[in-house]
Amino acid sequence: MEKLIRQFGNRSLKDLATALCSLVLFFIFSVSSYAEGTKELAPTAADFNKADMHIFDVSGGITRDFMTYVADNESRLNIEICNPGEMIYFGFNYNTADISGCSRLYYRIKSPSGIIIYSGEVTNTGAGSILDYNHAVVGPKQLNGNTLTGYNAMGLDPIAALIALGQAPELGSFYIEFNPNNPTTFVNTTNACTGSVRPVRLPLFDITVGDPSTNTSIKGRLWSKAWDLITNSFTNPFNATMYVYADDGIVTNINFNAIQPNGFIISCNRTGVANTGNAFNDRRSIANTNSTYGQYRIFLNDPDINCFPNGIFGKLTDSITVSGCDQNNRCINIPVDKAGDAQLILELNGIPNYQPGTADRRLPIDLVVGNNCVLWDSRDGLGNIVAPGTPIKIELDYYNGLTNLPMYDVENHKNGFIVKLIRPTLPSTAQPKLFWDDSNIPGGTTMLSGCSPGAPPIGCHTWNGIITAPDGTTGKITSAYGWGDLHTINTWWYANIIHATATYNVQTIVVDADGSNAVGVPNKKTVCTTTSSLVLNGSVTGSSTTGTWSRIGGGGSFANTNAVNTTYTFSAADYAAGTVKLILTSTNNGACPPAVDTLTISVIQGPTVNAGGPVTVCANNAVIANLGGSFGGSATGAIWTGGTTTGFTPNRNTPTAQYAPTAGEIAATTLVLTITSTGSGICPEVSATKTITFS
Repeated sequence: MEKLIRQFGNRSLKDLATALCSLVLFFIFSVSSYAEGTKELAPTAADFNKADMHIFDVSGGITRDFMTYVADNESRLNIEICNPGEMIYFGFNYNTADISGCSRLYYRIKSPSGIIIYSGEVTNTGAGSILDYNHAVVGPKQLNGNTLTGYNAMGLDPIAALIALGQAPELGSFYIEFNPNNPTTFVNTTNACTGSVRPVRLPLFDITVGDPSTNTSIKGRLWSKAWDLITNSFTNPFNATMYVYADDGIVTNINFNAIQPNGFIISCNRTGVANTGNAFNDRRSIANTNSTYGQYRIFLNDPDINCFPNGIFGKLTDSITVSGCDQNNRCINIPVDKAGDAQLILELNGIPNYQPGTADRRLPIDLVVGNNCVLWDSRDGLGNIVAPGTPIKIELDYYNGLTNLPMYDVENHKNGFIVKLIRPTLPSTAQPKLFWDDSNIPGGTTMLSGCSPGAPPIGCHTWNGIITAPDGTTGKITSAYGWGDLHTINTWWYANIIHATATYNVQTIVVDADGSNAVGVPNKKTVCTTTSSLVLNGSVTGSSTTGTWSRIGGGGSFANTNAVNTTYTFSAADYAAGTVKLILTSTNNGACPPAVDTLTISVIQGPTVNAGGPVTVCANNAVIANLGGSFGGSATGAIWTGGTTTGFTPNRNTPTAQYAPTAGEIAATTLVLTITSTGSGICPEVSATKTITFS
């Protein structure tokens, strides 16, 4: 408002309002300009009727509400007004196959806050109608003296319209809405005479912002986040070039290069077909699903730089370094001056660029301003540890102007897209490479290293082919579709990629408390209560080779706590606790923090046996009815040795067996039998003896 008052000098707000209101909402001016609309969507006369604006596309059961009374922010057609006094000139022509007889088409223009500042009916005759393609390309006849070749445009001063309604002036995104058959209300039916859900095509349209103080038009003011268009046949080419203003202020344009979509939506965003947070999956094309969303503003011309200023390309503020002594938690340090997406490529297979399924490693990252620690586990793409000092190339693809173009139901694209960087410019003349991953769609291709378009019509990301569909009853081929039919096919690009290298050469200390298994594998051992000690086979490698032992729980002792290889003697407390943890910690670490590894020892009960104690028997009655043996702990049985096999009843494997000595054993006056545990698993078997004396 203050800016508006300053423009009119010292006149009061009342004088200003009077002056502005005297500018009738619809004028005829003589201003030099060209159109903005059909001129860009259909760049030649041969493209006429192959780039229609589409209201309520309801084909195939899909309802799309582009620039309608019920359109959300994503589906609006916006007209940017940046300064007081700017005018909106506009005109249309509908397809008479869609609007005829009792059908009507109405429109209204709203301010950024949603105030209706003008409404009317679209007609194919009189003011605001465009007769043919040539008139649409020349633009309003009021501009540049084109009284013979231009069309008779409607003109609106949006600020004056607001003031005339008693509203405060607004600047920003005004928008136009259309509604079939009702000037004020959306009627949710398809009735030809009363319903609003009626598909309508506008083969000719023009919406141009002009500055009457200089008699000039201002291009780059018309935009939407989701343009809904139709080529009227999936064999008709669409040849427009459109401009994407990414959220970071980077402008690229897309030459659609004779794509063959029929009815389609053009929208661009940062992530792809979805926004789940998984960058690799979100950007992959998806079969048999409509999965698009509009985030970026898309223009018919380079967005007016006075309203949509240049962004900046981020850059590295220092070298990339690798730090950290723990091989499982290193930092790849990336210092930048702008937030943005990036991917880090560790080229480890000896072949330039990234090759999936090899030792090359790719890490997606989301950079913030300042230093960024990208966690790395020291492993390559095959899971192998990369030894410090290995000469590897670390490539940072620091993306600016990341743009995804997911397009649904585009049958064929024989030539591919051509994308160019518009602004800000770079010292290099290289243009953005295009990427895609159609592997989710049968027969789809993948391009993850980037494709560079050539001179038109040589573009990137083509798809082509006919898919036939048999009739469900007869089995005969009754329809044919392009390869992209019903799929969402995504293409993405970056306005600028920065390549940097760093040498992976860091200190490291690797501690392993048990050298009997691989480094990094959990160290676990099980011993029995019959085990008195355990030999420890630890290791410390890297920038330190020394370490010290400690324990958690129990009460055992180390033969030498400062020897990496030593012996641990168990105590009664260890046996009672059932678990003891032995910790090996590196020493003499230099600049690195101590590295630690743990050996967990589980203690299980060992086997026990009891021979039943010594006995004395009479020589004339020497049979021992019950030897009195027993077993316990981890033992599952026991066996007697000594004596004769025939002397045991029922057998040697019965701890309480009867034993009948031989005459020779009786004559010897003493017999020693041994009972030994059996089935004790990892624990060693134990034995006990029984002495029998004959008297």
